[in-house]
Amino acid sequence: MVATIIAAAAVIFAGFSIFVASAANRRADDANTIADEAKGIAQDALDHQRQYAPAPWGQAELHSEANHRYIYRIANSSGRKILLKSLTAEADTGYEFEYELPADAVIEYGDAVPFRITYYLPLRTAQVRLRWQFADETSGAVEETVRTTSK
Repeated sequence: MVATIIAAAAVIFAGFSIFVASAANRRADDANTIADEAKGIAQDALDHQRQYAPAPWGQAELHSEANHRYIYRIANSSGRKILLKSLTAEADTGYEFEYELPADAVIEYGDAVPFRITYYLPLRTAQVRLRWQFADETSGAVEETVRTTSK
């Protein structure tokens, strides 16, 4: 008789355990569905932010000129710190390119990268290539931006 009561109690307890486990499983499924929806919303927000974010670099703006030496500046307009890996110009016999910042220089938002071009031929332009990363994302890919100077 005692064994029957214990067995019946065990069956009732097992049934209750199955009910609780089933309810927990439904709640876990609901939580996973909500997490998937939140992930989709976050990805949409990130895509929207990237689409409408300002260009990370401004245009090459002429800062000063003397004796065919033109000093240009390209401003960090990203809203974030940028780690400038390099600044180069295409090889050309019509001008000389000079840049003095060290590799991996940190450019604060709003600051500008100065460089000088001495033109030997009239009516020349130069293409300047910036290789960079956001300072807080240095494990990612190195970005590249090209700007054209004008006199």
